[in-house]
Order: sequence, then structure tokens, then C-alpha cells
Amino acid sequence: MGTYFKKNGSVATANVGDTLTYVVSSVIPTTTGQTDPTFTFKDTASKGLTVDASSIKVFYDADDDDKYNYFDATGDTLLAKDTDYTVTGPTASDSGTVTQVDVKNVGGKDGQKLTLLYKASTTKDAVDNQVTNAATASYDGGAESAPASVTVKFGMFTLKKIDKNHNGIAGAQFSVTGSDGNAIIFEKTDVNGEWVRAADQSVKVDNVTYFKNVPTSQGGALYFWGLAEGGYSVYEQKVAEGYAQQYRAGFSVSIDKNGQRTYNYDKAKDQYKLVTFRDADGAEVTPSNSTKVVGGTAQVLNIKNISELPLTGGAGLTMFVTAAIVFSGVGVTLLVKSGTRRARRVMRA
Repeated sequence: MGTYFKKNGSVATANVGDTLTYVVSSVIPTTTGQTDPTFTFKDTASKGLTVDASSIKVFYDADDDDKYNYFDATGDTLLAKDTDYTVTGPTASDSGTVTQVDVKNVGGKDGQKLTLLYKASTTKDAVDNQVTNAATASYDGGAESAPASVTVKFGMFTLKKIDKNHNGIAGAQFSVTGSDGNAIIFEKTDVNGEWVRAADQSVKVDNVTYFKNVPTSQGGALYFWGLAEGGYSVYEQKVAEGYAQQYRAGFSVSIDKNGQRTYNYDKAKDQYKLVTFRDADGAEVTPSNSTKVVGGTAQVLNIKNISELPLTGGAGLTMFVTAAIVFSGVGVTLLVKSGTRRARRVMRA
């Protein structure tokens, strides 16, 4: 027996709010000598996974492709609910929900592949940034098979808004943009500084529960989760009160198929060198153009005036150098003109 899920092919991560398709299958054993034998699938979905009972399909998969091909000449046979099988649940349990499908009279179907297909949506009730689905099979009231299970993970990342002394700052606002260029809507959780991707991305942004520009909490930390594999851009949309509004920064973060995060330094998003990282061990990393940090967190500096800008190369230093050149050039030009005019006045005198 095998159980797995598909969503445009096999994936290992998902967004909160995604709909996943699960496929559970098993081969009917020898039924000789049995009278109206039954076959049972028992599916246990963890918290954060809502099974749609109306989506359940049960069929004999003649071409072994895990799909019910109703136009296919191979002859997949769709079974009728209540007539050919019954569904019990989803029933709440301590760990999530249990759904049981009892297929009637599988006699004479020896060796045929029986498949259960259904959909489930992911929710913010997931525990430890993941959902797990497990299924067993049993024949005619016998012992259940060992469970086959699959875990789907949600990506996450963190950032901290800091001042020049590395103290956390509340009140700065950040947006997170996906690869489609759209800012993601996040829902505020009960945990200070924690934000989960809103399951419904069309929900109204009220800046009470749902936000696009997410404010840093007391302590300056933000924790974003509920994200699928992909690349994300983080932008500072508003600097905290009392700090220079013109000095903002951003960075990129990617989430891989296992839900692991990697921070990517992006010079174009950080012209003032305000972004640093801490690695998974907590060591501070001053980024260069090619810096990638696996795990850990990002730090974004707010400053009150130009004197607090980092002076370690890059755009901050370039700005000072450029300013010095401009001011020197202006000074030289004025001096030359002044000297010329003075010389002319002297000559006229």
C-alpha cells in the first residue's frame, strides 16, 4: 500500500490555504472462499489539514496512474458512495481527524488496485510548521496494515529590527512579496511577533487581523510562516518612529523543498548596508554581494541620522565619497571663479 499527495506533481512544502490531493491505494488480496468481503481505508489527518469529504472518490485503477480516467478506454471503474462504499467522518480526534472508507464486496477483484482519492486544505492550526497524513488498509475486518504517511512542511523565516546598539525596535513595517510580484497578506496570531500566511489571499486588509505591511513587535522580531517552496523579497515599507525615514532596506529569502530557509543578500535592496544576518549558530554575518546564510535570521538596522550609517564599504561609504567629491568640486569651482573675478578686479583697478 502507498499513500502520497500530489499538487501539480509531488511536492514537499505548501502554503497555508493550499488544497492538496491525496491518493491512497492498495491491491485486493485473494478473496477465494470469502462471502461479500470488505476492504477498509482508514485515514488520519493531523491538525492543520481539513479533509473535504465531498471530494472523496473510490475506484479500481486499471491503468495504475492514480487518477480516475472516466474517458479512458483502459476501464477505470468508479464506485458509487453508499451503494459500493460508505464514508465515516472526518471525525475529530486528539491529533486531528479520522476518515474511514469501507468498500463493500470486493470479492472477485483479486489483484486489482483499489484507490481512494480526496482533497484536503491546509490551515493555520498546523503544529510545528507541518501537517502529516497517514493511512492504513485492512481486509474484511482483519488487522490494519502498517501506516503509510507523508509530511508536508510550511516554510518560515525571521527578521529583527535593531538600532545601532542591537536593541530591538517596535513599529517598523515590512512587506513580503512572492515570485508573482504580489505582496502576501499575513494574519496576526496569538503569539507576539508571529504571523501566518492568510489562507484566503483575497481577504480585506484591515490592519487589525490581516496585514500586508507587518509591524515589528516589542523587541523588534518578526516570525513569518505558512510559506511554500520559492523565493521571497522582503521590503521595509516604514521605518520606526524617531528614526530617519529615508534609510530603508530589504533582502531576499528562499525556501527549498524541505522547508529550509536561505537568506540571500541583495545589494539592490540595501544600498545603505543596513542588513546583516545571524547564522544558525547565532554568529553575526556581515554580508557581501554573494552572501547566502542557511537558517538563522536577518537583521535590519534603523538609524536616527547619517552619522550612524555603517562605514564598511558599499553604498554607505560610496555616498560619503561622492558627497566629498561633489562638495570639493563645488568648492574648487567657486574658488577658481572667485579668484578669477578678484584677478579681473585687480586688473581693472
